[in-house]
Amino acid sequence: MSNQLTLDRFERLYMDEAITAFQGKTNFHLTLSLSDKSNSKLKANPNALASMCNGIRGFRKLDRCDKITLLSNTFYDLFLMKGIVNYDPTIDGWEFPESGLTFDRRDVFLFDRFLNDGLTHIIETFPDRFRNDPKAVLLIYLLIIFNPDLPDLKHPEIVRYEQLTYVYLLGRYLKTVCDSDCEASDNHYRLMAKIDQVKLLRKKLVKQLSLMMIGTPENSISNVI
Repeated sequence: MSNQLTLDRFERLYMDEAITAFQGKTNFHLTLSLSDKSNSKLKANPNALASMCNGIRGFRKLDRCDKITLLSNTFYDLFLMKGIVNYDPTIDGWEFPESGLTFDRRDVFLFDRFLNDGLTHIIETFPDRFRNDPKAVLLIYLLIIFNPDLPDLKHPEIVRYEQLTYVYLLGRYLKTVCDSDCEASDNHYRLMAKIDQVKLLRKKLVKQLSLMMIGTPENSISNVI
């Protein structure tokens, strides 16, 4: 890692690209909810996500099939991470502006205790400072999206290069906002661990979450890529 206390031109270019692509938002539409909580169904709505990703050069240069593979396989990871970073402790739950609904953690517990326990653990151990830091969150989203270990990728080496770029950039960004290199390294490790925990939670819950969906994310993503 560089010892510079500010991002250099190359690093700022990548950071500015992410901010512009995601318009600085940590809350973007992934699903649409129908009717009310008593009959709630989710439909994949990847338009905003696909548009944001197309603002990233590393994503634009990928084969179409790899774009579909990345977004369809990381859809649930992003869904969970969005829930983690947008959790509102003042209501002990979530507000969904796209549907006008509010859910609290009791709703999650009633749906699936494992999901509730997993989300609660990640939320309670996620560094609050960076859960409220849009730049850190955007980098985490990109680290989730550029997952070279997914099956069926035609060019995993290109995806790995992009992922490592954002691993490096997250580390550099933390060094510019933390009080010491030790604090930056500790937070870097903790945030990377949260990504791994989200992936583990998604793998164990994809079947349950898919029961809430109308259609599949892959079909919806294929239509907009």
